[in-house]
Amino acid sequence: METLQWDITPQEAKSRTLQSIPVVANVLAGLALILAIKEKSWRIFFIFAGIVIAFYIFTLVFAKFKPRKFQISQSGITISKGTKQKTYSWDEFDCFYTHSLVINRNTKGVRNFRTHAAVQDIITTNDRLVEISGNTYYLKKKKRTFWDKIVKTFVVVYSEPDNSGQVEQAISTYLSHQPLEMSTEAGMIKYEFK
Repeated sequence: METLQWDITPQEAKSRTLQSIPVVANVLAGLALILAIKEKSWRIFFIFAGIVIAFYIFTLVFAKFKPRKFQISQSGITISKGTKQKTYSWDEFDCFYTHSLVINRNTKGVRNFRTHAAVQDIITTNDRLVEISGNTYYLKKKKRTFWDKIVKTFVVVYSEPDNSGQVEQAISTYLSHQPLEMSTEAGMIKYEFK
C-alpha cells in the first residue's frame, strides 16, 4: 500500500466547526421548542438560542485550532497536532471504530412518532456533519498494562470530507473494523490526539 497523507489546517478546522454548529443547533432547537411548549415557557427557547449564539461567536472570535497531520503507511500511523507528534505501529491496536452520533440506525421498531422523528433528525444531523468534516475514526489500543485494563485508550484520526473512504480503506488494511456499540465508549476512556 502507498503512503496516505493529509493535513487539516487551523482554518479548515475552524470553518468546519462553524458550519457544524448550526446543523447541531437545528436539532437541539427542535428539542428546546418541544420543551418550551410542554413547560409553557418561551424563556427556555430564548435561553437556548442565546447559548447557541454565544457559543458561535466565542468559536468565531476566540477558538484556537492546531494544525493536524496524518500519515498512514505499512509501518503504522503518524499523527501530529500542533507541536506534538507520535508514530504508532499497527500492532499497538486491537481494532477501529467509526465514530457516530447514532449507534443503531434501525428505526423500524420505534412506534412513537416523536421518538421516530427525533431519531431520524439525529441520523440526518450525523450524516450532514460527516459531509462537513469527514469521518472520525477511533483506533482502540491493546491492553498491555494493568492501567490499560482499567482505562480504554483510543487514538483519534480525523479524515477530510473528500478522503473518508480512502482513510477507512487504508486503516482497514491493517485493523478490523468493529461496529460502534453502547459499550464502546462506556467506562473510563482516554483519547489521544482528540
